[in-house]
Amino acid sequence: MQPYSAPLPLQPRHWYAWQCISADDGADSYFSPVYLKRIVDRGGLAPVLTLAIANVLHLDQPQDEILSLRTIRHDCRLLIADVLEPGGTPSSTVIVTPITFGWLRRHAPHVTDQYPSALLDHEDTASADRYLGRAFPYVTQPCLCHDGGGR
Repeated sequence: MQPYSAPLPLQPRHWYAWQCISADDGADSYFSPVYLKRIVDRGGLAPVLTLAIANVLHLDQPQDEILSLRTIRHDCRLLIADVLEPGGTPSSTVIVTPITFGWLRRHAPHVTDQYPSALLDHEDTASADRYLGRAFPYVTQPCLCHDGGGR
């Protein structure tokens, strides 16, 4: 038996690596750093989380979203979940992991090209989370989301 390890903590006011895989032919799949604004754990037999996020590299344009996610796997390294339509049908699957500079360089090199870490204060280059907060300061503004509670 493997020892228990706590699931990846999802904390509001932090950035995460986001891979979205569309449920249809995969043509609308993408990678984006996302800023977690709020989270509500709905619980139940198939845990459902409601997340309010700032998705800075969404397919169309940067946007705030409120998403219901049904957990498929949540361990110490990642969260894999279906994004649910209002009727409960999955529209896509997301993989959420901690954000790192390596992930940014691999999946969003235009971000690190546009906002070189040398332009930021030395202390802000220590973590990808702080770096993204400086590169995208507008997303850290309070969310006007009203979803019934949350952290």
